[in-house]
Amino acid sequence: MNLVHQIDRVPGRTNGLDTLRAGAIALVFTYHYTVFVSHAPTFGPASIVGWVGVDLFFVLSGYLIANQILSGVASGETHSLKYGLFHPHPLLDALALR
Repeated sequence: MNLVHQIDRVPGRTNGLDTLRAGAIALVFTYHYTVFVSHAPTFGPASIVGWVGVDLFFVLSGYLIANQILSGVASGETHSLKYGLFHPHPLLDALALR
């Protein structure tokens, strides 16, 4: 059995989100390469829209964190609720950047 079939069988996993997160990271890398190394739009339009990758990554991370917390609360797990109430720093850090 190959790895693709193993990933498809993980319950509660949305594989498309991993692809979007990888694309977001690639946009950020191309932007940083343009700004700090080449000083020219080496990768075409992707070189100048790296900030879209940051926004996309924050949105996806917020969705995944909220989904984990809310699914834990819905199933009666108290540790998910405690994490959301007592460890809000990852979400607040993202809001502070706005």
